Amino acid sequence: MPRQKTILRLDPNRCDRCGRCEGVCEPGALKIGPSYIYVDWRACDQCGKCIEVCDRGAIVRREEGGRRPKAVAKPKVRSKADRDESEPKVRKKTGKVARTSEVPTWTILEAFALLAVLFVVFMLKDAVLTSEWASAMRPATLVWLRVAALGVFYAIQIAALILLARFRGVELLGAMRMGRIGTSWNSKAISAACVVGLLLLTRTGAWVYGVTAQGLGWDPPVRWNLSLTDIFGPDSVGLALAIVMVVLVGPVIEEMIFRGVLLPAFDARMGRWIALGISSALFAGYHFNAWLLIPTFVLGFATGWLALQRESLWPAIALHSLYNVVPVAMAFYVVS
Repeated sequence: MPRQKTILRLDPNRCDRCGRCEGVCEPGALKIGPSYIYVDWRACDQCGKCIEVCDRGAIVRREEGGRRPKAVAKPKVRSKADRDESEPKVRKKTGKVARTSEVPTWTILEAFALLAVLFVVFMLKDAVLTSEWASAMRPATLVWLRVAALGVFYAIQIAALILLARFRGVELLGAMRMGRIGTSWNSKAISAACVVGLLLLTRTGAWVYGVTAQGLGWDPPVRWNLSLTDIFGPDSVGLALAIVMVVLVGPVIEEMIFRGVLLPAFDARMGRWIALGISSALFAGYHFNAWLLIPTFVLGFATGWLALQRESLWPAIALHSLYNVVPVAMAFYVVS
């Protein structure tokens, strides 16, 4: 008779990522991720040890009923350090939610609400920059209008992320897996090697794609190597603005949205590879550039894989920033 695969009821929202269940799982069938609880049912021997050690109610027997299970009662005597580490923060008398550094399981609704805000603000930004009164401005004035519009564009996205984190009662950096990097030097070296390797692969792939597309007669809609100088100006001030907006600010915010919220939301419900595909496609579509659709999709897939594999957003941000260094350097090198 085949083994039943529904012995456990899993609730990632209750999990505090303590790791005790993984430690007692002798077959190694259980894995706790930043936003999911995964069980390899082929390896699970249904011993129930994970249920015994979980005092948060994140893993219970499915036979306990159809309603959402309650957490197992905690021991009466617990030290303050234990309570601070493992217990969720509660709503205080002031009505404010005490924020924690846990990584929440974002919902699909939250992901698409954030995406809707992003696209609406993007369209408003473009409407301002392509308006008649903007076109009538002097080039130097138009540069500062573009910078101001980008600043407001990014500020609204940060505000949306902060509101989302406050709604969940979590700290923004912790929720985005951007807290203090406490990994070993060996782990940091592996992350750095992954960033360098993926940078070479994605940039080489983008170059091959560009050469092939132009060889087939599909030229870019604009001289994209010079577009950054058109946006920020060709002088040293323009270079500084391009570095701030394109290399530093843009990658951080885009990774927080696409790999910090959208990707985990899809991953928790659809699996890793489908989540990577969907989030990468949305990331590519967000840039509204048909000619760069494929390279941008590949970049999104690489940064998404890196974020999931290293369980931190910093390697993905590093890859995205270094990827953007190339067009900035090429644009201003050509001008000089």
